[in-house]
Amino acid sequence: MADSSGAGASAASRLVGRAVLAGSDIPLVLAATQPLLAIYQSVNTYSHLAAATIAGSPATLTDAQLAERAPPVLDGLYRGE
Repeated sequence: MADSSGAGASAASRLVGRAVLAGSDIPLVLAATQPLLAIYQSVNTYSHLAAATIAGSPATLTDAQLAERAPPVLDGLYRGE
C-alpha cells in the first residue's frame, strides 16, 4: 500500500477485506498511521476489526514491538471494549 491516500489506499484496503480475510473470524488489529488508518476504517467490512489500534507505522516498528503492543488491544477486544 505505497499510496497512502486516495483511491489507491481505499482499493488496497478493500482488497484486504475481500481476499485476505474472507471467511475468517480472527481479530484484525490495525497498525497504521493517519491517513491510512482512517481510510482503512472507512472502507472496512470485516466484522472482527478491533476498535483499538496499534499507533505507528508497521514499517518503522520491529516485529518485537508489534508483538508487545498487540496483547493489550486483543485483551480489550476479548473483554468487549
